[in-house]
Order: sequence, then C-alpha cells, then structure tokens
Amino acid sequence: MAMGLGTDRLLRTMSRKHLLNVMYHGVVSNDATWFSPRHLTSSAFDAHLKYLTRTFRVVSTEEAFALRAAGSPPDRHTISISFDDGYSNNLDVALPIIEKYKVPVTFFILGPCAELHGDRVSWTDLIAALLRRGRGLRIDVLGGTYVDMVEVSSRRNLVDDLKRALPSDRDEALRHLDATFGLREYLNGIDRSVWELMGPDQLLSLASSSYVEIGSHAYAHYNLGLIPLDDAINDMARSKQALEHLVGKPIESIAYPDGSYSDTVKDAAERLGFKRQLAVDYRCAGDPADRRIQARHGVPATTTTASAMLFLNGAFDRRGIL
Repeated sequence: MAMGLGTDRLLRTMSRKHLLNVMYHGVVSNDATWFSPRHLTSSAFDAHLKYLTRTFRVVSTEEAFALRAAGSPPDRHTISISFDDGYSNNLDVALPIIEKYKVPVTFFILGPCAELHGDRVSWTDLIAALLRRGRGLRIDVLGGTYVDMVEVSSRRNLVDDLKRALPSDRDEALRHLDATFGLREYLNGIDRSVWELMGPDQLLSLASSSYVEIGSHAYAHYNLGLIPLDDAINDMARSKQALEHLVGKPIESIAYPDGSYSDTVKDAAERLGFKRQLAVDYRCAGDPADRRIQARHGVPATTTTASAMLFLNGAFDRRGIL
C-alpha cells in the first residue's frame, strides 16, 4: 500500500499549504455507486475518519475560517470536514461514525429539508434516475431535442443546459421529465437511502449533536453563478430563513451548489449574513485573497481508501488555504 510506504506523508511535506477543507455527500450501508458516485459505504467512511483523525488536526468550518483570518498557517496539517445536500443517510449512517471519532462536521443543507412539505429529492438525483432509464431516450425540453442527453442541433449536454436555465424553466423541465419518464416512481422502487433528503424532524436530530454545525446549501440547488442575481439572492435568502426558523440558530455558512458563484453572488451572500462561504475550485480572480471564501476538496466514493487519502494529501497543494 502506498500509504504504508510513506507516499501520503511525502505528498503533505511537498505542499506549502497546511489547511484543507474536505467535502463528502453521503454515507450508506451498502455500495451505491451503481446509482451515485457520491456516497461512501459506512465501512469506507469509518476507515477515512480513522485515518484523518490519526493524521491531521480536525477543526470546524468556523475554526478553519478563523485560522485564515489570523493569517498564520497552522503548525500541523489541518482539515475541516463537511457534507453537502442533506441526505437522510447523513443522520442514519454518517452521524454515528462522526460521533464515534468525535470530529466536528458542517452539514450544508438544502432548504426544503427544513420544511414539512419540502421536496425530498434533489434534481441531481432525478437526473440520475433518468440516466438509469436507459440509452437512446428522446427528450424534448428547454426548446430542444436531446438524444442520449445531447441536444441534436447544438450538441450541448442536457445537464449543462439545465444548470444554465432560468429557475422557472429548469423546474418546468424537471416536472416534464418526471411526468414523462416516471423518475420519482423509479426512485421509490430503489433503496431510499441513496437519494432521499432529510425532513425537519431528521434535521433537528442531526442539529442536536454537539459535533454538528448546520450550514446552507442554498434552497433548490440552482447554479447560483449562472442564474439572474435576483433569483440567486432569493434562493439563498429562502434557504437561510427556512433553516434558521427550524433550528433556532443563525445560519452563517453557505456552500455553493455545484461550486457555482460569482463576485456579485459573494457580495449578496455576505449581505444576507453568510460569514463563511465555501466553493470547490475558486472561480473569481480575487478569490485567493478573499477571506470570505475557501475552496474544498471533494472525496470520491469510487476509489479505495488508500487512493482517496493519497489524493487528499495531494490536494493540500492544489486546494489548500494556508
């Protein structure tokens, strides 16, 4: 194993950066990569946390931003851990492992999770269900015709066009796809843990853990940097209000869906009261010097633990903060 040969340590020592934000999505009991590449198995996540707690100092998102504000690198390699979206498996499967290792974790939650009648399906999982319906599908949405997810005239990908669509157009397209291809019906026929988002009672249980901070993942998982600014502001504000109303605490951290934002979105988020903003890759020229925002490293579920940890150690140089 490469880690046994010290390759992971070598990768760390080669980096000038000592602070890294690490991102997950879900943890499930059984392998779910046949449907989504974002969910680790519980045994893999346990192995990750065992390695991470032995190798790094683990701090909260708030502490990571405080270190950045102080301007001096930590004296040892340090990470923060967060989850995106708000899957029910975050409570049922991930939280017991988090509490076992006693690590702080921020969960960035979609707004509907905080609402009694909120949608329990992210649009990304509706598309995953569409892909499971098979090849050769002819799809007429957004004013185009797509075959195998590619628009026949422009050759654009359907997912990319949905990301760039006006919110009302995207929502209408998803309703049409669901009605035409039975996407929710398909989801209801498979393991719910791989796609179902939390509801208010589950979210309150998650938030009650002393190891958990709740942050916003905006409301409807729009690409906030690609839609009109007013729509982006309304979406962030709606999420913040719903989450704060439920958990009874200020929501001060936001992670941008699909890592999509802009300078004007950052300014708007700050005005809304988001003190800490998380991306994936930096997208704006001023981001490296902007203390309001930090990059993150996403951990894949489709590699071995050894490979995932090697990639993570190498990410200090690419996405490290200090």
